[in-house]
Amino acid sequence: MALLVALALPVLMGVLGLGIDVSYWAMTRLELQRVADIAAVAGGCALRGQGAGC
Repeated sequence: MALLVALALPVLMGVLGLGIDVSYWAMTRLELQRVADIAAVAGGCALRGQGAGC
């Protein structure tokens, strides 16, 4: 039993680390998309000649 745990533990830790990395990448991607959307709206407002809060 101890041998099974000793062999499975590094694999489980690797999967856990991969899950954390993937969730971090997804959150970063969403944040970058949100910033790009805000910049696009601000650019559209600037082209229309309207101020902040378009």
